Amino acid sequence: MAAKRGLAKQKSRVTKACDRCHRKKIKCNSKKPCFGCIGSQSKCTYRNQFREPIEVFFNYTGSLSNDLDNAKCSIAKLKAQLPPSAPASLQKGLANICTELEKINPQLYLNLDSKEISSYGGLKSIETEIIGKQSKSLNRFSNAFESNTAQNVSMYFGVYSPLLYFASTGISWITKKLISCSNDRETRETIYLFLKFLDASSASHAGPKVTSISPLEYYSKLNGLSCGNDVLIQHIMSNISNEIKGNTNINQTIKFNKPTDWFMYGVQLMEQHHKALDRKSSKKLLPLKYFLEQDELIFCLCLEYFERSLFSTMYDLTILKGLVSLMKHRYWIDDPFLLGRIISTMSRRSLDAGLNRWEYYIGQDEDTAEEYRKLWWDCYWWDRWYSLVTGKQPLIPHEMTSCLFPKDVVGLGVDDSMDCFTLINLVELDPSKFDICISFGYILLTKIITAVFSGLLYNRHFTDYRLFATPNAKDLNGTARQLMVEFSKICKIFQCIQDKLIPFLKQYSENSNVFELYTHFGFAKVCCFQGMESLILRIQNLLQERERIEFDSCVKDIRLQTFEASVDILTDVLKHEDTFYIFRCSWFIYAILMNITLNFIETPRRNSICYLSLMCRMIASYNDLFVSSGNVNFKGNNAFSKKLENGTAVSFILTRICCQMYTRSQKMAKESLFCELKKYGQACSDAGQAALDIECIWYRNIIGEHKESSFRKEILSILDREMGDLVNNRVIGVQGKNQEGACYEKLSPSSTSVSVGMDFCSLENFVTAESLPDLLNLFWEDTEFGITKENLGE
Repeated sequence: MAAKRGLAKQKSRVTKACDRCHRKKIKCNSKKPCFGCIGSQSKCTYRNQFREPIEVFFNYTGSLSNDLDNAKCSIAKLKAQLPPSAPASLQKGLANICTELEKINPQLYLNLDSKEISSYGGLKSIETEIIGKQSKSLNRFSNAFESNTAQNVSMYFGVYSPLLYFASTGISWITKKLISCSNDRETRETIYLFLKFLDASSASHAGPKVTSISPLEYYSKLNGLSCGNDVLIQHIMSNISNEIKGNTNINQTIKFNKPTDWFMYGVQLMEQHHKALDRKSSKKLLPLKYFLEQDELIFCLCLEYFERSLFSTMYDLTILKGLVSLMKHRYWIDDPFLLGRIISTMSRRSLDAGLNRWEYYIGQDEDTAEEYRKLWWDCYWWDRWYSLVTGKQPLIPHEMTSCLFPKDVVGLGVDDSMDCFTLINLVELDPSKFDICISFGYILLTKIITAVFSGLLYNRHFTDYRLFATPNAKDLNGTARQLMVEFSKICKIFQCIQDKLIPFLKQYSENSNVFELYTHFGFAKVCCFQGMESLILRIQNLLQERERIEFDSCVKDIRLQTFEASVDILTDVLKHEDTFYIFRCSWFIYAILMNITLNFIETPRRNSICYLSLMCRMIASYNDLFVSSGNVNFKGNNAFSKKLENGTAVSFILTRICCQMYTRSQKMAKESLFCELKKYGQACSDAGQAALDIECIWYRNIIGEHKESSFRKEILSILDREMGDLVNNRVIGVQGKNQEGACYEKLSPSSTSVSVGMDFCSLENFVTAESLPDLLNLFWEDTEFGITKENLGE
């Protein structure tokens, strides 16, 4: 078979020289370690080392590939022999048959060899052995490295997560780019800050988490309490504001006879609490710290009774309504893992109740049926939203969904049988019906996410492991063409949205609910295009060089659209000029800032100062939220405030990278940059200066008090493995080693222009030394700097 012949060629390609000798183009004796690496005390590694042939895992007994070729040739001959008088329908029918045959990929029908699989005794997983070197091509960043080392897919980040930029491969890619661009002091400082941020953010996750222990245990550990559950609940209730409890009407709806009653009481408290945040007149009177503390108390109460009611009242839809309300109020605050527990329960219960099928609505009164329709589409939306923010496959199968739209939505001229194009073209948006239009918007967004995730990202035709285990260009060309067809459809859908729906949302963006829907659409576009880019890169990597070139323009277009969508959404969030709303957008802002940063890294000369001003304005807003208003204590225990603090720190680092890339590409002095930024406001210029100032409070807060994290170790390992001497010479360096391991030598700090108002010895040694891994290990000692809000760099 063609696939087997391709594999035979692949397994015979063995590199004779080690990686270092091959890169330096010097003679190598092909030993391990080779004489060159022994002399330089470098790590000796080989790419494309001999592997057991992966075809042993498959049973090559069929001849589907040859049969397909014969069928295509026969039809081609038949078409050529047709007389001119042959009916056009016959010609069209033969052409359609050829098209359908092209879609069949014989690799998808290979069977595993049961004897080989059952007798496998290797150390690595069977999947690792089957995929081989193709595992390095799972996304944009893993594909950037050249080794055959398998890249693990993190359970947290997933395959298509928009936060892949913050995974080890993403940060390693950024660090690699920075090292390659420059070796000056400021670049080293930036890399140091990035590595220290990883340690700091890892340390912030070391405490108790509500995702790993029961809600009450989490609350007791967080507050240093040791008592029974009932006493803890009384403690929580006593700390919830009397104003919130007093404004919650519970007389008729809740009887407190079972856990569900307490859960719904907590939900009502949450709804009442968030109403205060939604009222613009109250925002100045409602400190963020107070809001978050109260919100954490109420949410802990909700989670406790949510867990108690999991295995009771299975078909009581009251709790399902409460979970939907909880998601609406907490989706921008909580960790995706925690929200996933809620969403999985919502999805399963809604399916068990039959809300997804029209058959279950027969015999119900219309008011109840309409309430359940709305409840179903809400559950469906949150299931798709979770897929969007995690990059993981949806729980609810779209092919099993057959539920009418709410009748008010149908009144806009649409129904559930329509595809995305038809929905966009036929909907009659009415400004007088904001709530109904918003409901339609979320339903449309649900269908778009379904089209991307089910039609592309998790479509077996494009993602089956057999494609990557047995790469063969002849069989994959049809798959690649079909992928491009499906990708073009998605692009057209988003263009239709941009032409019709987005102008409507922007026109009425003063309405907070409309603007919230607008941000969901913008972030959905960014996530969908990022996911499609990863998938296209995976398929592209399997093709021959000539076919790969055709994909290059597509990848460039995806990145451009992702960047433009990121700029648009960031611009409109900043136009809102509402600090409280900006912090509500923090759940996606960090991914947006990372997108813009990547564009500055890859194409620095094409970027305008206005893009940089957006970054500066955003970090100025976060800085104002934390420092100027005194809302949140840095040492607070609230999980969301810690997430905001870490997010603000990394936002400053990303802005610093953009400033450095821009000044280098424009050959501009920092003073000139600050003058340019001042045209967009003094706060913008001040933020730019703070981002480039190593003594900025957001850097002081992460530099000295966190020990080495496994995350940082992994990144340094990747860089050392992939960049070798480039890293050693420019940033990491290699010290002499004794028999036990590394020999560390403490270097005294050089005289610099940096003020030593705080202990910068670790930083100073880092940016002036020739040996970095040793120094990194030497200086991870806890140091308390006594940071205060007044220490922010002017």
